Amino acid sequence: MHVRGYLITRTTFGEGDTIKTFDVRYMVVNVPSSYNIFLGGTTINKLGAVVSLVLMKVKCPYKDGLV
Repeated sequence: MHVRGYLITRTTFGEGDTIKTFDVRYMVVNVPSSYNIFLGGTTINKLGAVVSLVLMKVKCPYKDGLV
């Protein structure tokens, strides 16, 4: 895998009342993939997310107990 560089940009997750926005560091690579993005452990931890590999879902807790 050839790493082309890194990019830090403000990224918003969610919509409406469930928005979380913070800076995310992206690694830019030159590889064929059907995915647009891979989330790393640091970003998943900032979101407070739970990842289900079986269901291919990411769930994030938000204010007022929303998920």
